[in-house]
Amino acid sequence: MGRFCQPSGILAGVSFPILKPTRDWRSVWPGHGEARLRDNLLFYLSTSPSQFEVIVAELDRSGLLRKEGREDSWQRIVWEKPFGHDLASARNLNLELMRHAHEKQLFRIDHYLGKETVQNILMFRFSNAIFEPIWHRGAVDHVQITVSENAGMGNRGGYYEETGALRDMVQNHLLQVLALMAMEPPVSLEAEAIRRREGQAHDLPPAGSAQPGQSAGGARAVSKRGDRGQPRAGYREEAKVNAGSNVETYVAFKVYIDNWRWSQVPFYLRTGKSLPLSASEIRVQFRPTPNVLFAAQCGPKLDANAITIRLQPNEGISSGSTVKSPEPVFNCVRCACTSVTTLSRRLYTGGL
Repeated sequence: MGRFCQPSGILAGVSFPILKPTRDWRSVWPGHGEARLRDNLLFYLSTSPSQFEVIVAELDRSGLLRKEGREDSWQRIVWEKPFGHDLASARNLNLELMRHAHEKQLFRIDHYLGKETVQNILMFRFSNAIFEPIWHRGAVDHVQITVSENAGMGNRGGYYEETGALRDMVQNHLLQVLALMAMEPPVSLEAEAIRRREGQAHDLPPAGSAQPGQSAGGARAVSKRGDRGQPRAGYREEAKVNAGSNVETYVAFKVYIDNWRWSQVPFYLRTGKSLPLSASEIRVQFRPTPNVLFAAQCGPKLDANAITIRLQPNEGISSGSTVKSPEPVFNCVRCACTSVTTLSRRLYTGGL
């Protein structure tokens, strides 16, 4: 494996020419000796966000990255959040990177989209005819998207001091899931078609229009007992965290999407650290039926229908319905359908 490694000083710029494609790649990887593969290069930036600009600039300067490349080859840049620390810095970073590469060469990825159940959202929505007619403001009361984490900071206190729950989870993972739940059907499954629809679903009211009570955030500064009685450190007591830090470790939002399908339907987003349990799920809560037929017999058991998409753990998709209990009188019971994701996995692996 040593043949694949070349020590490199990122900020110095002196080591980038060593990696130029003009080097005899056959001594490193025989496949790269073929002309059709030699210039197909993908660079994954697993670095500090502050180094994105200089790395891409050096790749360009050394000839490894070409903005005006040939049609028979490609170079691509891949990185994950955070992309800037606010809107202004994100726009500035985008302008700097576009000096060295075209948009089609830049891949801003979100690993949350790789989760099997997240990928299943589009299939679940658009391949089942029973859901599309009710997937709108006329039938849906509200949507909840929750990412609850039982763990604290661990060894990520330094990173969290620069991001907080808002940048770490909301502006990427939660908004990506919201887009998949709210978007219109794409014209194809091509990446650009899906991205265009996701962008339309992010048509949220301007930040300045937020009303009091529509968002909340905070940090647990002091120690407390955990869900099983074990002591839990407060955020300011975690390693690599400023003792006077005001970085949020929990946030909750109530947002609306300004389009015809979702007008006046609230989407509740919440995420946090050191919560009672670890679970990520989406709940689509439908409007209740008129309370005129079974109210006397069922009372509070007459719940509105809901679809729950569990992202982790115990991945699956389930829905609940109210049915009559097997007895002479009208008593209501809740009936949950089989989790389709879990069922499909069992079928695929021969479990049934």
